[in-house]
Amino acid sequence: MHERTRFIDVTQGYESMDKFTLSNGDFCISCLETMPFPGLSNVRQVFGALRFFFSNMDISLTESSGELVTREDGGNTVDRDVAHQRFLRATSCGLQVESNEVMYSAYFSQDHEHGFGREYAVIAMDFVNEDELHPYNPDERLRQDLTVALTVKTYPRRVITVESAGGGDEAAAAAAAAAAADQFDVVVCRSLFAKLHHSKNVPIPPQVYSNAVREADMCSKEILRAVYDIVNRE
Repeated sequence: MHERTRFIDVTQGYESMDKFTLSNGDFCISCLETMPFPGLSNVRQVFGALRFFFSNMDISLTESSGELVTREDGGNTVDRDVAHQRFLRATSCGLQVESNEVMYSAYFSQDHEHGFGREYAVIAMDFVNEDELHPYNPDERLRQDLTVALTVKTYPRRVITVESAGGGDEAAAAAAAAAAADQFDVVVCRSLFAKLHHSKNVPIPPQVYSNAVREADMCSKEILRAVYDIVNRE
């Protein structure tokens, strides 16, 4: 994540998405985005909201997409630093898409390596390639692999003054900058790579590709909504 955002001003918000098909027919999506939360400075609070979202992602995506997303792991993933999650999505065209991931999350009250000496949190998800207890069902379902990394950290709050805009009172600009010197805003950065496996037994209609892209974008919007909703309720 550090390398992918090296030349990006993450406090301004950023989003890029690439989609492509491999020679074997697998459809892939690569996404990088930064989500600043002006006015929010508590990393632990935002981290808790994100963990709640991912622990209830089946409900959130069902409500927002109109497609039924069910959890096949029993749902015992709330408030766990390491969680095994299996999802089954019923698409609008009648296909079933399964995913199997492990999620890891950690919060650090003070991190000098990644968090500038302040709060820092990370959430990482990676797909399970082989699961003897719960094997994939390629004859009836499409397989979707997800690799996701999220970081939550604070950055110095930006203050737009007359001086920074190109003119005005230098004293007022200096005073505004001094007032904001110890104020920070939370920024969430997300890197995602999704692969929808080609199947010889299950045909993939064009709309499934469209839904895969829409789903990646939808998850971003749901993350933003979930954080604001949960933080505003507290």
